Amino acid sequence: MISLYSRKTETDLTIRKKESMDKYVDLIQWGRKNPTKFIEEIFGIQLIDFQKNLILGTWTSNRAVWCAARNSGKSFLVAIYAMLRALLLPNCTIYIVSNSADQAQATFNKICKLCRGEEQSVQTDPCMFYNELVKSNANTDGFIKKQGNYSLTLFNGSTIQTLAANPDTARGRRANVVIFDEAAYVSDVMYQACLPFINQDPNFKTGKGFNSKVHPKTFNNQIIMCSSAGSVNTECYRAYKQCIINSIIGYPGYYAADINCEMTLHPYINGKPVPAIANKAEMEMIRDTDIRKYNTEFMNLWTDMESPDSLLQRSVIIRNEKKYLPETASTDKTKKYVICWDPAVQHDNSIVLVGEIFRDEKVGLKGRLVNCFNLIEPAKQNGGDRQPLRMPDQITWVRKFLLDYNNAENHEYTNVTLRMDSGSGAGQQLPSAGNSPLLRNLSKLSAHRDDAAYCEHLLANYEMEAEKELGRSRTFIKLGPMLGLMGTLIPMGPALVGLAQGDISSMAYNMQVAFATTVVGLVIAAVGVITLQVKQRWYAREMNDLEYLYKVISRQTAEKE
Repeated sequence: MISLYSRKTETDLTIRKKESMDKYVDLIQWGRKNPTKFIEEIFGIQLIDFQKNLILGTWTSNRAVWCAARNSGKSFLVAIYAMLRALLLPNCTIYIVSNSADQAQATFNKICKLCRGEEQSVQTDPCMFYNELVKSNANTDGFIKKQGNYSLTLFNGSTIQTLAANPDTARGRRANVVIFDEAAYVSDVMYQACLPFINQDPNFKTGKGFNSKVHPKTFNNQIIMCSSAGSVNTECYRAYKQCIINSIIGYPGYYAADINCEMTLHPYINGKPVPAIANKAEMEMIRDTDIRKYNTEFMNLWTDMESPDSLLQRSVIIRNEKKYLPETASTDKTKKYVICWDPAVQHDNSIVLVGEIFRDEKVGLKGRLVNCFNLIEPAKQNGGDRQPLRMPDQITWVRKFLLDYNNAENHEYTNVTLRMDSGSGAGQQLPSAGNSPLLRNLSKLSAHRDDAAYCEHLLANYEMEAEKELGRSRTFIKLGPMLGLMGTLIPMGPALVGLAQGDISSMAYNMQVAFATTVVGLVIAAVGVITLQVKQRWYAREMNDLEYLYKVISRQTAEKE
């Protein structure tokens, strides 16, 4: 198929090819005026009525918010809209932004499946979008999937890329369309970082051979936020409310869609009812077990609570927020601090919060957050998946915080208290059984902090487990030379016999075996020495950290009593 925007000169084209390309240009012009019909007739995808209304309402807007219930096909609509925009508008840069790289890449994979005709919910052949992908010998399908970034490029110069919600990687970029997938969970900082994407005037064009038929002047840059309902204290909700108000009073460029479960249970195509696209039984089960989840995910009811078990509402936190420089250490001997540690060992953030506790004459005890530290690998902060520090390194950091905020003249830690999450963070993430003695004992120390005798028993057992682990290296040190000596002495007998008989070749072979076994034995011993030294330092540090944390916990328990 000839590309829609192949860069050919008049002399390069035959009359038939020129007529064919003119037809494609007319097709594109028609698609810009009839985007939903273009999807149905050219892409071969049948749209539901509410999906048609959503695309038509968004097509000419600057700001659009799609509040869509679960199982309403949000990712499908995002994929279709991105494909449509990229194909019909040349040199259009589209970013799909999500709270995680996996979510954005999952939406991108929707595009891949739709192009190949592999989407299970859509019965269609590979669409013409696939033919417009720029391909190469190294990438024969046109879909570029690198770690942290998926992308594609069309012959007309348009691109579609994924972008994880990292403000540092977003700054400095430019785009014509930014689509926030699951926008209610994208941070406000990321949203603000993406706003400059669309600040450039799309009507500004320059260059030789400018063609107004190919380069439209009437399509503005867009920010589209697509999500199920969430917290009212998010940028997504504020944008949703703004779009509703502005569209009601008649301001152009704003569009808001509210697609609740009723539309997915009773869909229509061209005004005629069709079977439900959502599972009613699943909805009813969620409604009976978790009414809050049902209201937000299916009824599009926004909430001011982060969780039914939250001690503080997010709105309270936002209302009392204040920007100031952190206190990295104790600056006043009279101040008292609480250090809160939420450990993680897999993919969650491991957080340390430091709060100052003080007494207000009118209110009583109050708290003020003075420092926050994210215990992640330093090399992972500027790109890639974030990984928490190893548990021994986390313990070292926590110990440093205790020392920094302890009164320099008081080594009893009376002005600093340590609190560790023994629930979801420590209780579930820290295994109670496994191969790591440190993790097992750390979890048990936190869970049995009130039982001093048991904690002492745990420390003694840790010393025994460490000694057992070190015993393996000591075995290598002793056993290696013993085996080497045995391997040396055994072939010496045949070697002496060969010498006595004048068989020099037999003697040389047996001597070679004897010397080789000696070297092997020494290598085994060397490995044992090196591993013993390393492990001794590891276990000594871990034992020191465990004893330190135990003393802090014991003091806090005594204060309670």
